Amino acid sequence: MDVQDVTTAVRDLNRMARDVGGIGVWRGVAEGGPYVLAVPRPRFEEVFYALRARGMGGLTEPPTLAAGSECAGISIELGAPR
Repeated sequence: MDVQDVTTAVRDLNRMARDVGGIGVWRGVAEGGPYVLAVPRPRFEEVFYALRARGMGGLTEPPTLAAGSECAGISIELGAPR
């Protein structure tokens, strides 16, 4: 996801995660690793469509989620616009 300010983007994603009872974790901050948004399964589609509305590419239809877990995650690569 291209963003103007990575710090602001992470803050917004953290807020989005908290609002639905999930968490957000930025893996490998120093290496530019992905931000992982983990949310309760019943809220996954809501978050999926909210991310798509904010311009996150590659999100056409929600994926089929594997059975057995109470949460689902989306891995997001944050970067500057080109």
